Amino acid sequence: MAKQRSNTAIYTTDFRQGFAAATSSLLRRRMLWFTGIVSLIGLVFFVAAVVVQLYASNVLSAGNGAVQVSTEVGGSILTLVGGGLSLGAFLLGFVYAWLVKPKDSELIRLSYLLLVWDGLIHIAMDYLAPGAPGLAGMILTHVLACAFLPWTTSQAIWPMLPLASLMAMMLGIFASSRTVCTSMFTFVRGWTL
Repeated sequence: MAKQRSNTAIYTTDFRQGFAAATSSLLRRRMLWFTGIVSLIGLVFFVAAVVVQLYASNVLSAGNGAVQVSTEVGGSILTLVGGGLSLGAFLLGFVYAWLVKPKDSELIRLSYLLLVWDGLIHIAMDYLAPGAPGLAGMILTHVLACAFLPWTTSQAIWPMLPLASLMAMMLGIFASSRTVCTSMFTFVRGWTL
């Protein structure tokens, strides 16, 4: 009887080790796919925004050679800066996951940080640069993360908690600002229909 238990323990240990190795490999591959696809989407939109900015901007040249930028272009420049920061973070995440080959816990932490960073940028752009993706961009990135990464339900919820709290605080603080409220409620109304 004792011999049968030891064989079972060996098989169970072998299975756990094989399962852990397969899960680790899956997480790394999925992280590479996630960061790669989000980087590619971000790069396409960033290049398109730069092209639009170059060809259709309202940059006025003053008589003394100084450049004056209208408020619409200022919002576009903020959008470009936000998009560049987000794109850079996902590209760095891709390179880190590809070259360093971090542990599973580091990959999960990196995915959290990327989503929170991207969400903070989207929330800021929602307020500072009207017309930026804002909440819709944040939710799109989160949905892509949930689709690619083998997360548990609680792992999928954790990155959204600080972002949802920040959005609620911004609604309370900037309730008189039509920029934040209008874009959020327009998105929520469209989402529920």
